[in-house]
Amino acid sequence: MKTTLLLLCWMALGGLTATSAASTPARKASGGKTAPATPAPVESDEDKLTKYNEVKAKAEAGDAESQMKMSGYALNPPVKSIQKSASGQLDWMVKAAKQDYPAALDQMCVFYLNQAKAKKNNPDDLAEAYKWMLIRDKFSGNSASAAFGKNIGDGPKAEGQKRADAYFAEKTAK
Repeated sequence: MKTTLLLLCWMALGGLTATSAASTPARKASGGKTAPATPAPVESDEDKLTKYNEVKAKAEAGDAESQMKMSGYALNPPVKSIQKSASGQLDWMVKAAKQDYPAALDQMCVFYLNQAKAKKNNPDDLAEAYKWMLIRDKFSGNSASAAFGKNIGDGPKAEGQKRADAYFAEKTAK
């Protein structure tokens, strides 16, 4: 799992693209050629909006998986009438992460690693990424944070540990 988180982080930072089409079973079986794909039925905006509202209702009711879907919708709304919201993305992601939802914990790490990279290794964002790695590691039994901690410096590492400790203390108090 340590490798999985590092791979996710690498992918988020632009290290991977879509799987090679040549490696798919259909391409191998046909000598590298595939039959034309059958087009998927086109969903109307009304149908997309209905599905969005269903997911939103579940998210607002506390469903972590739906909260993660809403975080994706915040940046890629299914219809044009819904505005994009970077802050909405983070808000929904945090709600799911605070429920210790594994995909949300992974995405929190990736989100803050991207923020740190965009800000030339901002120590505050590195600390926040480390915090979420520590939290993820506790619930998954992995140790990706150990390798990452060696690469971020003592200041962000100590601050990330402090933040993770506060998170766990708050969870225990509830």
